[in-house]
Amino acid sequence: MIIVTGASGYIGSRAVRHLVELGLPVTAMGRDAARLRQAIPDGVPVAIADYDDRASLAHAFAQASTLL
Repeated sequence: MIIVTGASGYIGSRAVRHLVELGLPVTAMGRDAARLRQAIPDGVPVAIADYDDRASLAHAFAQASTLL
């Protein structure tokens, strides 16, 4: 699973779209679920996490094989 951090931003959201187009397993990570849902395609899993919250990162990265 590829985790894209900052997926609600300009670069992160485009990276998610490109990975989806390639058919790769991707999860979009960000701090705000509403912003993520606006920025990424429907059906892409999301992980809500913040770099200031280690527990949220551990949960978000648990299934990750690659971090972008």
